[in-house]
Amino acid sequence: IKYSEGEMTLLIGKGLEKKLKKDYGISSVLTRTGPDIVLGGYKNFELDSKKLSLRGEFAKNSDFFISLHTNANEVNANGYPTISQHFSLNKPIIIANTVVIKKQEYLNVANEIGKALARESFREGVLKSNQFEEAKVSEVREWTKKYNDGNGYSGKVVKRTLEDGSDYYGVLRGAAKVGVPGIIIEHGHHTVFEVRKKLMDGSLREAYINGDAEGIAKGFKFQKIGELKDE
Repeated sequence: IKYSEGEMTLLIGKGLEKKLKKDYGISSVLTRTGPDIVLGGYKNFELDSKKLSLRGEFAKNSDFFISLHTNANEVNANGYPTISQHFSLNKPIIIANTVVIKKQEYLNVANEIGKALARESFREGVLKSNQFEEAKVSEVREWTKKYNDGNGYSGKVVKRTLEDGSDYYGVLRGAAKVGVPGIIIEHGHHTVFEVRKKLMDGSLREAYINGDAEGIAKGFKFQKIGELKDE
């Protein structure tokens, strides 16, 4: 199955933008709406190779920055060909920036997204368990290759930092630079055949959109439009 992470996450992003607005009244802005992206005079590969942080800086004055991804692993990890990793590898991983990990209010948003994605992925049959490990301030674990590539782990919120304590990923550094809480959502491992197939078929893509929207809304305490508040 031919699979493109960039094309798939664009579909997820567009679907998420619509669902957030329609179901919860939440407004969002995409950094791109087609195959090309231009920020600060940089375009596509030039942007990502020279000024990746602009993607995160684009979120200045926003409440939250989210970078949508599907995950991969090292070549031939766990003794399986890269594009045929075992089903038990799959898990949602939320990578939080240095703004998020300092405030429980922001971590709660990341936790809710992760929990919702775990539930949706489990329902779709691409996750062994619907468990997701929530994170608390001062207890956010560092991302490791062993965890990312390992079989049998549940999803969790993690951080990935450089020696100076700044964010490893340029997009998260950019968001932090302008004071915006930001996360990378690794929805699942596209190196697992079942994940790729269901994403291409569409059912898992919709599940990811639903999980993202539900988690964002719950994390920010938004109710679905039309639902009465509990008295």
